[in-house]
Amino acid sequence: MTQRGDFGLQGEDAAAEHLRAKGYKIRDRRYAVHNCGELDLVAYDGDCLVFVEVKARSTVAFGGALAAVTSGKQKKLVNAALYYIKEKALRPDSIRFDVVAIGPDGLEHLENAFSPSSNFTY
Repeated sequence: MTQRGDFGLQGEDAAAEHLRAKGYKIRDRRYAVHNCGELDLVAYDGDCLVFVEVKARSTVAFGGALAAVTSGKQKKLVNAALYYIKEKALRPDSIRFDVVAIGPDGLEHLENAFSPSSNFTY
């Protein structure tokens, strides 16, 4: 694996540990969805199903980790989440999209980082 890939996996490990410490229950990691990419972490925060995008950056030269979750990336994550919910036949009480950004200044967890469009139904 590349050094960049190792850094990304270490970031996901750190994010998962952070979420577990906050009481989240990790359901899946690195869940691949055809044409949508990958869901980094899927977890429950109480009854809420949470899709967590993890962005690890060693520098803030290009806007840092949070800036990498563009509207295009958000759309892919929403589509992947829909697929996941249907594939797993889930009926969550609610869902949320979080971002965990890991950079030179540490870890930042942004709950409810973005919302899907108003026509999002599962």
